[in-house]
Amino acid sequence: MTRRPTISFVSAPESFNRPSFNICADMLRKNCKWCYYLLESILRFQICQKGRETALTIKLEAGLDLSPFNPLRIEIANLLRRLILNGQIPPGERLIETEIAEQLGVSRMPVREALRILESEGLIRQIPHKGLFVTQLSEDDIREFYTIRQALEVCAIKIVTDRITRAEIDALRGYCEKAREAFCKNDIDGVCFWTAKFNEEIYVSCGMPRFEEEIKNTQNYLRTFRFLSFRTKERAEQALSEHEEIIRLVEAKDHEGAARATEKHLKRAMESYIEAWKERGEKNNSGRAS
Repeated sequence: MTRRPTISFVSAPESFNRPSFNICADMLRKNCKWCYYLLESILRFQICQKGRETALTIKLEAGLDLSPFNPLRIEIANLLRRLILNGQIPPGERLIETEIAEQLGVSRMPVREALRILESEGLIRQIPHKGLFVTQLSEDDIREFYTIRQALEVCAIKIVTDRITRAEIDALRGYCEKAREAFCKNDIDGVCFWTAKFNEEIYVSCGMPRFEEEIKNTQNYLRTFRFLSFRTKERAEQALSEHEEIIRLVEAKDHEGAARATEKHLKRAMESYIEAWKERGEKNNSGRAS
C-alpha cells in the first residue's frame, strides 16, 4: 500500500490567488492525490503572473478616475493622454493593449478604443509590424495646439460678452474663488479642476453647442498642459488674476478688452507650459544619461 505524503499549510502568500490556494489546501488535507498536481499548476501560474509585473513595457502609476458621465474608453484615453503629456509615459515608449487592460483591470475593448482616440489625435502612432508608440511632441506641435485654442476662445469671449447672464457671471466668480482657495492650500489638482470649470462655463455661455464642442476638442490636448504649467506657483497665481480680469471686462461689456485679455492669458499659458516642458525634457535626458 502506497503511503500518501502529508503536507500542512499555514497561509497562502499575499500575491497568490487566495480562493484557489485555500481550496487546494483544503483538498490536500483530505489527501486528494490529484490536488498536488493542481496546486503545483496554480503556484506556477501565480509565480509567472507575479514575474510579469516587473517585465511590463510601461507601469501605470495612476488609476482611473471614473466619471458617471463619460464612457470607459474616454476615461482611459484621458488617463493615457495625461500620462503622455506629463512625460510619465515618455516619447518612443510602446503601448501594449493587453498590458494596459491588465493594469487598469478592464477588458481590452475600451483600451483598444482609447488607443484609437489617441492615435487620431496624433499622440501615438502605429509602426507596421511593431505596434503603437508614443509620438515625440515638438515645440511647434505645442504652439499649434495653443494657436487653435487662442483663435477659438478669443472668438468665444466676444460672443459671451453679448450673451452672458448675471447667473453665469456669478458662476464664473464662484469658480475663481474656489480656484483661489485651492491655490492657498497648495492644491494644484484643485486649481486645475476649478479653472477647467471656469473655462467650461465660458463655452456654455456662448449658447452655441457645435462651437462649444469644437473648443472642448482642443481641451482634450491642452487640459493636461495646464497641470504642468501650474506647477509653477507664480504662473498659477497669475492665471487666477487673469481670469478675474476677464470676468470684469465681460461684465463691463468690453468686447475688445475681454478679447485682448483672453489672448494675453493664452499666450502666457503657452510660454509657461513650453518652459516647463523643456525643463522636464532636460531632466529626463539627464536621468537617462546617469
